[in-house]
Amino acid sequence: MELQKPAGPYHISRVQTSLTDSGTNREIPLFIYYPSVEKPSKNYIVPTEEWRLKYLPILERKLGPAAARSVSAAKAFFSVGGSVIKDRRFPLVLFAPGMGWSSLEYTFIFQEIVSNGYIVVAVNTAPLSPVLQSAAGGFIDATDPKDRYAYMAGAIAFVANQLKHQKEKIHHSLSSADFKKLAVIGHSLGGAAALLSATSNPDITTAVNMDGDLLDASSVAKPVQPILFLHQLPDALKGKTFLAMQDDTDRGWRYRQITKTAAASNRAQFIS
Repeated sequence: MELQKPAGPYHISRVQTSLTDSGTNREIPLFIYYPSVEKPSKNYIVPTEEWRLKYLPILERKLGPAAARSVSAAKAFFSVGGSVIKDRRFPLVLFAPGMGWSSLEYTFIFQEIVSNGYIVVAVNTAPLSPVLQSAAGGFIDATDPKDRYAYMAGAIAFVANQLKHQKEKIHHSLSSADFKKLAVIGHSLGGAAALLSATSNPDITTAVNMDGDLLDASSVAKPVQPILFLHQLPDALKGKTFLAMQDDTDRGWRYRQITKTAAASNRAQFIS
């Protein structure tokens, strides 16, 4: 399977690296996608054959054999380790995946964002992502944390701090990042963690929650930044007003929690 070519005007390059958080003793693999001067070629989304083979059985249990093979062997249009465009600054996006997935499954989203003039740093953390291979080659193991939302939010916070203070050491592409335009985006658990991380980090200028229920630690998130909720509605709620959705017997708690989370924001929007 090949992803379609991105629509934006910029070529894309990707690099894999890792940061080590000594405070929690965990390695946090990153994929950095950035506008590049190099023309893209077709490259595997999952970067090594060893990783693809190890991930395939997990994908088969989730998606079935045919879809799993397509995902594990998919290719996208980016170069590897190309030179960054240096004549301008690009807004910076941190991305956190949903529980049970790595950031690699979101490559289609990244290539569209980056091709339109952004830098994306995709944050991964074990064991929330089931198979993670370090840039050094080994696979990363970790114990399941008590609060997965806080665990992911902690990873986002650590990466944001390291990018700000160690950007030249992490990768040369970050020299073209505009740290005054720092967004954090996440899907599902990662989306809820994104709002939690924004609550305690004034450097984050906006946050996006894609289908993330605000549970456990993230239930107290109250970011003041502009926030966007992108949620896919169940059929039973389609066509209802947001107020009516909050009154739904089975699912209303999600939308009541969104209202609480958005209370401190200077601008919040819900799109379904």
